[in-house]
Amino acid sequence: MAIGLDPDGRPHIVYDDYEHADLKYAYWNGSSWELEIIDEQLTVEEGGFPSIDIDGDGRPHVSYIDDDSSLKHCHREAGDWIFETVDVDCGFYDTSLVLDSNDYPRIAYAKSGNLMYARGLENTPPSSFDLAQPPDGAEVPEPVTLDWEDSTDDDGDTITYDVWYAADPSFDRHDEVNELTDSTYTFPEGVLTDGTTYYWKVRAWDGWDETWSGPDPYWSFTVDNELDIPVTSFSAESARNGIELTWECADPDAGFNLYRSAEATGVHNKLREMINAELITGESPYSYLDSAVESGATYSYWLEALDVGGASETFGPVSCTAGTFVPSSYALYQSRPNPARGTAVIAFDLPEDTEVTLTVYDLSGRKVMTLVNETLPASAHERSVAGLAPGVYVYRLAAGEFAGVRKMVVME
Repeated sequence: MAIGLDPDGRPHIVYDDYEHADLKYAYWNGSSWELEIIDEQLTVEEGGFPSIDIDGDGRPHVSYIDDDSSLKHCHREAGDWIFETVDVDCGFYDTSLVLDSNDYPRIAYAKSGNLMYARGLENTPPSSFDLAQPPDGAEVPEPVTLDWEDSTDDDGDTITYDVWYAADPSFDRHDEVNELTDSTYTFPEGVLTDGTTYYWKVRAWDGWDETWSGPDPYWSFTVDNELDIPVTSFSAESARNGIELTWECADPDAGFNLYRSAEATGVHNKLREMINAELITGESPYSYLDSAVESGATYSYWLEALDVGGASETFGPVSCTAGTFVPSSYALYQSRPNPARGTAVIAFDLPEDTEVTLTVYDLSGRKVMTLVNETLPASAHERSVAGLAPGVYVYRLAAGEFAGVRKMVVME
């Protein structure tokens, strides 16, 4: 049993209820005692060995040993108890908890015959993040999927998301979807009303603190179930000089924007950037080469289709890893730039693993340098050549049964 006083001098007590095998909490509200169960999983024989202190906002913090001999810390937040495991395999001994001047817990306890000390560190809120899809103000058909950037937490706390949506931007009356573990949400059928504009925002929560999406306080979308831009395919494939995106659409008047995000360190960053400088128009099928990619990196793409009235519909994502292009045939390409000043790049394709020799000669047939003499995997390859005196050169690729020759000009 332990007791603490809040800033108003009211007592808060934590104790073991051996009859019901519960760890309980009682506090005086000014006129009567209120009782709560903190943990129902304690054995009668062992008890919880609890300790308590009250922070500056009047919230109790409790340390105790649970039924698995783990040291627990919990505190009361908005009517709920928030739990965390401090240490494991501690045995069944007394705990002692105090809060420092910043209301962070300090706990003394025993483990394996040693006196131990645990210090609670300052909690940092989840990182800021932005909304992603549908675009702000877009008209979209059902099913409507909301998508936002992942948030991270420097403390390693688990992050969940709460989505607020309303027909009024004040959010005075709103609906919520709580405790989402993924940064996306699709509305079930029948929840949204056709023709209605909805406003939405997202909150990331790490158990201690929260961060709202930003920098805009909210986005909006209008449900339009008659919107039907006939995009019949959308795909991404690794190409020689980047990632090639292709799609088909039966509406000759539609225009398109492409959005890209990269996956890094195992976290999908859904903050998207538009990669086309101008609206893409023309005739189906469409294609676009994204050359601003890094080999080995994985990218996700979304296609925004716009009709003549400005309404939009988003397709995707499709994902692709750059640098995984496997050619269908052997090829040797013209060096670039040509003519070259200083350094030139020679590109070639291998459809299979093979032994390769890439050699540079002058016009007299004298070998100047060998750029490659090894077995290379099936892929698109490039080699740089530098240090050549001004003049005209010939470079030759020998790969398996393939042989190719091209000229290269070097200038001062």
